[in-house]
Amino acid sequence: SLLFFGCVQNALGANELVARLDAEEFVILLPNASITEAVAQRLRMAFGNMPISTSTGPVEITVSFGVAQLHANTTTVSDLLAIANYRMNSVIHEGRNRVMGESS
Repeated sequence: SLLFFGCVQNALGANELVARLDAEEFVILLPNASITEAVAQRLRMAFGNMPISTSTGPVEITVSFGVAQLHANTTTVSDLLAIANYRMNSVIHEGRNRVMGESS
């Protein structure tokens, strides 16, 4: 998780925030971003370029994102988390190392 936080924080702007939601899930808040799927895609690719060295050789990292954006019909944090969670579950079932958002 420290590797994740370090990589994400390096890619985020001053008003953007990353937080742990549970053991393997994190929330990234991008308050001024209108292209959240593009940001998620950029982060996914950054992790793919950072293999971890182990005693048995390098291990490639994959990450998946369920993306939700604030709209008139998503007015609460609970709404956004529910949408992102639904999309994340879809990514898990349809193939990992992907981004799923509104245009996916």
